[in-house]
Amino acid sequence: MSEPRQLGEASDYNQLIAIYRARMAQLGLTFEQIDELSGLHYGYSNKILGPRQAKTLGQISMPLLNKTLAVKLVVIEDLDALIEMAPRWTARKTPMLAPASMRRQILTIGPRQGRKMAQDRWAKVAPADRKKHARKMARARWKRVRETL
Repeated sequence: MSEPRQLGEASDYNQLIAIYRARMAQLGLTFEQIDELSGLHYGYSNKILGPRQAKTLGQISMPLLNKTLAVKLVVIEDLDALIEMAPRWTARKTPMLAPASMRRQILTIGPRQGRKMAQDRWAKVAPADRKKHARKMARARWKRVRETL
């Protein structure tokens, strides 16, 4: 395989979007093809990369677009900005992160795990209380239905 080519340089969001658009044109892909190949919802890439830009890149869409367009981001030091900003910087007085032993674990909970957790939580509730809560929730649902009619 050959060496990777530099496709552009971006220091802001609009420049990054312009690079994505240029890559899309270079590969001859349509928005529909990008949606299909990346797994994004139909029309979503047009909302991100299109002229109107109704949506912005996010944690989910960016890696999917990167893979589909066969690109990756490399962050490098901007020497001009370094010269301008370095005199303004002051050192932190405290460490940025707490020690690993003090950091809280971040859990990613999907729909199956959420359902299982809800079932486990309801299993701990006494049957009479469960019945009382279920009745209250059913009344609230029916009230909403009646209000829309």
